[in-house]
Amino acid sequence: MKVRVKGLGWLATAPGFYEIQLVNGESLRGAINNIFGSNRDILHRVLKDDVISSEIIVLVNGIDSRLSGGANTSLKDGDEITLVPVVHGG
Repeated sequence: MKVRVKGLGWLATAPGFYEIQLVNGESLRGAINNIFGSNRDILHRVLKDDVISSEIIVLVNGIDSRLSGGANTSLKDGDEITLVPVVHGG
C-alpha cells in the first residue's frame, strides 16, 4: 500500500507530500521507522520507547494520531501522514 507523508520544520525529509510504500495493514510505528530508519537520531526523537514523542504531533488524515492509537494506529492505502514539530517558547 502507499501512503503520503509530509514533514514540517526539522521533520521535513522532502518538500511537500511524497509517497512511501508499506506492507498492507502497517502501523504508524512501521511508517515512522520507514521514514526515519536511516537517521537514528531523528527516529529516537520521534519514537521514544515505541511511543510517539511529545515533541511532535503526528496527524493521520488530519487527525491527531493520539486519538486513534498513537504509534499503533493502523494505516490504509492512500492515508496521509503529517509530522508537525511542537514549538515551545516563552
